[in-house]
Amino acid sequence: MVAYQFWLPGNIDFMFVLFEKRMNMNRVTSRTSAKMEVCVVMSLLVQVAVAAVRDLPMKSFNPFTIRSEVYTEIETESKIGCIVKCLNAREGCLSLELRRSGFKYACTLFYIDDMNSTIVTVQTDPTVETYIMGVWEEVIHPGVCTKGHNTLAIEGISSSEECLDLCYQRTDFFCRSLDWSVNGRCNLQSGWLFTIPLKDISDPCYVAGYWELIERVFLPFA
Repeated sequence: MVAYQFWLPGNIDFMFVLFEKRMNMNRVTSRTSAKMEVCVVMSLLVQVAVAAVRDLPMKSFNPFTIRSEVYTEIETESKIGCIVKCLNAREGCLSLELRRSGFKYACTLFYIDDMNSTIVTVQTDPTVETYIMGVWEEVIHPGVCTKGHNTLAIEGISSSEECLDLCYQRTDFFCRSLDWSVNGRCNLQSGWLFTIPLKDISDPCYVAGYWELIERVFLPFA
């Protein structure tokens, strides 16, 4: 069960509490019944772990996926086998792609080389299942804006939250950052502070009024 602790950090303690309660409620009177009790509890743990694995699509970022230049291709008997390989990878597995290959799965594991060079690509192959091993977080830079890197500009947006929602909703490109102004300007961008040249990052913003730059940063699971 160690392989699943990455996915269930909050439930592991609960599982052992459940085990302890079951042992207290059902007083074990023989070695045979003790073995049966352990088997029942282990079955419960496996069910919870499998449920977590089935929940993994919620952690994928469809229709986009994350790739890196460092990867390994393997073959596994099941989806869970590929996921466990990624979770146990010492190199730091960033994401994985699964493709059915006969009775087995072709599994590609992408590793963390340099988080700043994270490549987000559009997922165009419906036969490939993609999972990311992390979450997206927003980093707000008050008073900052960029120059000349807008992918899409929208007017009449009343808040940075509304602008961020529009960023999330884009499916034609991966919206990696945005500039928002109190004047209602919402600039969506495919670049972010690492990819935009320093000369094009204005702090404070060169345009009058209050601005915020929000970038989306990927944080891998620890």
